[in-house]
Amino acid sequence: MTESYVPVVDQGDEGPMRIAGLTVGEALAAIRRRWWLVLAVVGAVMIFGLWRTLRQPRTYRAATTVRIGQQRSALATQPSYPSYDPRMDPLLSEQQVIRSQRVAEEVVDALGLRLQIREPQGLRREQLFGTHWPVVDSSARDLTFLVTLGPSTYSLSSGATTFAEVPYGTQASGGGVTIRIDNRPNVETPRVILDLLSRTTAALVLRSGVATRVLPQTDIVEISFVGPEPVLVRDVANAVARTYQTFSSERQRETARQKSQYTRVAVDSQAVALKRAQDAMEEFKRKYKIGDVLTERSALETSIHKLEGDRQEADVERKIYGALVGKVAAADTTDEELRRLTGTDAVTKNTYVANLFNRWFDLEKQFAQLRAEGKNLDNTDVKAVRSVIARTKTDLQTASVQYLQALNTRIKSIDDQIDENRRKLEDFPPLEAEQLRLQSNVTTAQQLFAQLQESYQVNRINEADDGGRVQLLDEATTPSFAISPNRKRDAAYSLVIGLLLGVALALLLERLDDTVKSPDELREKMDVTVVGLIPAIDTADVAAGGQSPTIGRLVTHADPRSPVAEAYRSLRTNLAFARTTQAVQTIVVASPGPGDGKSTTAANLAITFAQQGQRTLLIDADMRRAVLDKTFDLPRTPGLTDLIVGAATLERAARETQVPNLFVLPSGQFPPNPSELLGSPAMREVLRLAKEQFDVILFDSPPLLAVTDAAVLSTLVDGTVLVVRTASTAREAVRRALGQLRAVHSRVLGAVLNDVDMRGGGYYGGYGYYYYSYGPDSHGDHNGNGRGGRLSARLRKFAARAGSRT
Repeated sequence: MTESYVPVVDQGDEGPMRIAGLTVGEALAAIRRRWWLVLAVVGAVMIFGLWRTLRQPRTYRAATTVRIGQQRSALATQPSYPSYDPRMDPLLSEQQVIRSQRVAEEVVDALGLRLQIREPQGLRREQLFGTHWPVVDSSARDLTFLVTLGPSTYSLSSGATTFAEVPYGTQASGGGVTIRIDNRPNVETPRVILDLLSRTTAALVLRSGVATRVLPQTDIVEISFVGPEPVLVRDVANAVARTYQTFSSERQRETARQKSQYTRVAVDSQAVALKRAQDAMEEFKRKYKIGDVLTERSALETSIHKLEGDRQEADVERKIYGALVGKVAAADTTDEELRRLTGTDAVTKNTYVANLFNRWFDLEKQFAQLRAEGKNLDNTDVKAVRSVIARTKTDLQTASVQYLQALNTRIKSIDDQIDENRRKLEDFPPLEAEQLRLQSNVTTAQQLFAQLQESYQVNRINEADDGGRVQLLDEATTPSFAISPNRKRDAAYSLVIGLLLGVALALLLERLDDTVKSPDELREKMDVTVVGLIPAIDTADVAAGGQSPTIGRLVTHADPRSPVAEAYRSLRTNLAFARTTQAVQTIVVASPGPGDGKSTTAANLAITFAQQGQRTLLIDADMRRAVLDKTFDLPRTPGLTDLIVGAATLERAARETQVPNLFVLPSGQFPPNPSELLGSPAMREVLRLAKEQFDVILFDSPPLLAVTDAAVLSTLVDGTVLVVRTASTAREAVRRALGQLRAVHSRVLGAVLNDVDMRGGGYYGGYGYYYYSYGPDSHGDHNGNGRGGRLSARLRKFAARAGSRT
């Protein structure tokens, strides 16, 4: 016979992901169990969001754009270099100006926003004033005005004073306020109350609705205004842009005006400084009698260079004439060296000496010619020629000596001039430095004076021109739809917030709930093996079948092919595995408290053992609140109590049921001392007799935490099965029950998790799917034989592998 088996899944060392201390499966199961709470929270939040949205006034938004360029000069030829400060964002600064109190106050004055409509609620300014905005005098005090709307006229009053009563389309003035109403607005009440706010308060209210942003990668700023009236937000956005443009122009002109005034003073001051520098330069020239030190110094240096050149030439001539004087005195006749000396420039430029040398050379030729003619030295012509030659040499020598002396005198004079000029040159560095300083002062003063004059002229021109720095690009238009409230967005937000709150509340309640909800809690936190998962028995199906709820709980007999019956057979199989390792014939079915389902579990487990062909005895050991006699529709006496006290025999007290191989021993009469009876030697004798006649003996015991009967009984049997009801039995109760069993050294075979919602799948690794898919349409008989049983085994094996993976 093939039976189903629920394995104990090992999750491994690495735990699953947790949400608020719960695994994902536990969290999903908690949400599924409390779906009504999540739905209620979502509904409440969405109803609150809808109510809040319906109560919110409609809000409109209008936007205009301006381009903010760099400040430029009015002259196209005058460059403008913007200053750069890394700590400052120019566009951010301009946005602060746009949102400033000054700009807001100008807009308030332009649109008459000091006058606000208090009553009736919902009346818009354009409905009352049309396109004619109120005009409020700056000296007007904070007052409350009353506008009374008549059929053809309207009146303006404050308190007991009526300022004006005029026809529609005519201005009414009073109290510093001027208004004009063209037509009677469509309002129920004829009374309109207007509040006159202070300029500062009205500007603060306006500033709260103004917003700016820079369009990415541009110098364009978007100016937007948010308010309850479409026409008003359009006009305010445009007014803010125009006011800012005007303010920027006035600020630039005012800056230029201030610069002009400052520059005018600077020009006058610089003119005085320039005159002072020029006077100091003139005084310097008069004192040292020089026009320009640099020019004078250059002239002296040129003169020195020239004198040095003249001295070198004179020195060369002196050497040449010195050589000539010596040569002439030592030579009797001309020779080649003498002729070379007379050919130098020093001799040729001296006409007298050069003529004497030429005359000497000619006489030497005559003398040579006379000698060539054979005339001797005594010849009269020869003597005459020789006399002239001697006289010529004397004249030549005298002339050369005189010229040599003149050259010496000239060289000395040149040396004196050179020394004099060098002495003068030594005085020039201090003068040059002084002149350079004075000249630098004059040049600097002239340049600064010219720059200041140019800047003054430019600033004067800029006073009359704003430079076009702020340009209006797109004017705001009347918005056609409200930006708030956004019903779709608010509904989506409410849904999301409701889901989050509902899920959070469900998880919080799950955390606060101390009941056992999964087999993992029993395995991991209480160190007990889970030997069975029993689904909840649908009492509605039992009632529909015409059976009483008590008898109908014997689902393994009434509907053996149901998932619940299959779960009990899995429990039987798991206990059979436990019996293979150690003999287990007698089993106590206990629970921590009442209502956990131990009696139903014991009865159905006994039926599954009997269906397997084993003689099974089910003993009702609860001598305080016995239920098995009602479950099987049997008389309660004689029973266990009678058997223990010897008033009946086992054969007479054990009653055969409609289930083959299943016998039930009722509790019998309720004794005053059940614990003493269950722990007595007579009870041991009853148990010995029962073990001789039956294969399996099951005890339905009282709750462990209520009385000690179950703990006492557990010491007499081979093992104890603890029944825990899902989402009902507290964890602490399970711990205390296990503690009692372990304290008396009872063998705990495992725990049965009862009333499990197997369809959830969050806690149970998918086992529920296979329990519920194995239904009446499956093949094979109810006890699992045949093809259907093999298919069920294969499905449960697959479920075990899937559960181990999760």
